[in-house]
Amino acid sequence: MYIGIIFRYNECVVFDFNNVRKMRMGQSAVPLKGTRCVEQQYKPVLTYDAGPTGCGELIMNLFLTMKKMRSGEIIEVISYDPGAREDIPAWCRLQNHHLLQRNDSGNISHYFIQKG
Repeated sequence: MYIGIIFRYNECVVFDFNNVRKMRMGQSAVPLKGTRCVEQQYKPVLTYDAGPTGCGELIMNLFLTMKKMRSGEIIEVISYDPGAREDIPAWCRLQNHHLLQRNDSGNISHYFIQKG
């Protein structure tokens, strides 16, 4: 089995290349209909459940929490605030952290951030 990784808009999609539609040079690889994608599993050293905390307080708490972490460590942030979907990726870029993955389930978002 050949596993492939495609990076798209700060998201990583991992899938089995045996189930990918044939493509021409320069085209994006797209899994065939019905192909099951395999998500990357990250092992965070810390989980921060921000709940419905608004963007200002969420970002400040995240900043203070990550300040104590070592470079390369991963934190999982759980947020119910829809504004966080824009704020957290922007904050990661400004702070040179890596947003590894975002999973949305209804109004709940899980972010996996690696400290830069």
